[in-house]
Amino acid sequence: MYQIRDENLISDHFYEESDYQTEYYTNPPVYFHDNDALEVVELPSLTDVGQYLYFHGNDVLSSLELTSSLTSVGEYVSIYGSPMLCVPSLDWSGISDSVDISGVAECDALMATPAAPGHVGYGPPSTEDGPHHEAH
Repeated sequence: MYQIRDENLISDHFYEESDYQTEYYTNPPVYFHDNDALEVVELPSLTDVGQYLYFHGNDVLSSLELTSSLTSVGEYVSIYGSPMLCVPSLDWSGISDSVDISGVAECDALMATPAAPGHVGYGPPSTEDGPHHEAH
């Protein structure tokens, strides 16, 4: 099992070669993409992200610890295609103006239901014709 904790994301190393690099390294994005073995991400102390919060295609990610300490994401939040993941219940629209959460498990306090393969949205596909998508 692989775990990522927020102390691993903090760096005292800054770059001065360009304004972009200075911004990137002083307030980097949080980016996890196609990590096949990543099961747990714990970021309870994360308060703000200057660029984006991005979780895509992490097939076995089942636990993402973010707390109400997270109050701002500058560009966008995208949590997509992690069918085992119960997304923390936060005020996402208050955290960022652009939020896409889909292709994750439907969760309650007791049990998670993985999203069906190829399904976008929460829980099993609808019995109705057409794609099932809920904006959250």
